[in-house]
Amino acid sequence: MIEIELTPTERRLIHHWIECMREESSHRGDGDAVFPDERIVEGKLDHAGPVRLTRRHLEEILDWSESSHQSIAFTAEEVMLIPKIKNALFSV
Repeated sequence: MIEIELTPTERRLIHHWIECMREESSHRGDGDAVFPDERIVEGKLDHAGPVRLTRRHLEEILDWSESSHQSIAFTAEEVMLIPKIKNALFSV
């Protein structure tokens, strides 16, 4: 497991990325499906303190960040969060 400190704003951003990904998936279905990795990450984000995630979960978060933008510019908060996740992922 990889431990990462996330601010409340960073946690909200990740939740937003998950929601954007779900909205996008509704174009190919009813959008009601929630996959285990999404639910696990959401549950971990909802608890206070450092977040302990697997490599796969960090990779998923980066995928969600990319798929939520589709040619729209990243915000300043996202520009800071993405390298933070990559650093946690690749520092192990």
